[in-house]
Amino acid sequence: MPNRILKESTLTSPNLNECSISAQDLFKRILVMVDDYGCCEGNIPIIYGRAYSMCMDRVTINDVKKWRQELIDNKLIEIWEEGKREYISISNSEKHLFSKKCYTDEGKPTRHRRKTPEPPEIIEQKESQQEPERANTKKEVPNPNPNLKHNPKDKVSSIIKEIVDYLNKKVGTGYLPTTELTRKLIKARLKEGNNIDAFKWVIDVKYEEWKGKHLQDGKDCEDWLRPKTLFSNNFEGYLNQSKREKPE
Repeated sequence: MPNRILKESTLTSPNLNECSISAQDLFKRILVMVDDYGCCEGNIPIIYGRAYSMCMDRVTINDVKKWRQELIDNKLIEIWEEGKREYISISNSEKHLFSKKCYTDEGKPTRHRRKTPEPPEIIEQKESQQEPERANTKKEVPNPNPNLKHNPKDKVSSIIKEIVDYLNKKVGTGYLPTTELTRKLIKARLKEGNNIDAFKWVIDVKYEEWKGKHLQDGKDCEDWLRPKTLFSNNFEGYLNQSKREKPE
């Protein structure tokens, strides 16, 4: 991986200076961990092990969790999930760093291979760039229903965004509505007949149940306040539990 050169503008970043000194330090450590595309693995134990391997006697894993959340809240990083892993994407990484470039025999700059899957926003950009090409090859077909102004896919995406935005606002997280697993889970629950209010109700009730709670082994129940837990196959159970506990 090439050497990272931090830009001086990082010192005057308004968003960064809203963070605590410790969170700012974590951000700078993450900057030297990311690949040429501004991404790296984002699971808290991995960040803790890589960024603080020489000072684990002074920094705890809960410190890293708190500082990472500060960076999310101040829109310095974004988190997305794929499989059972979390990944970090630096927001506007080109504003904070650049790497020493490698060159081909022809003198053209090259990038190293990605170390993470592509972030959802990059996939969407590629798809949007391909749309005009597809449109040019398709015959225009009259709309059989003139009253239907929006593509059904757009409506589903809007519903998913509203649900994820509600979760982020309620819990203080930074989940993306474009993550493949999140979209898949929400679509599955929508097909079962659940509406937006059902999702919000489950989020509210499980937030009240898990906020600030810990298991006997010390596990933080707040870790379950995430799409892959809330919108899983247990959704119906959460919803029925909620309905039974709903005050008259």
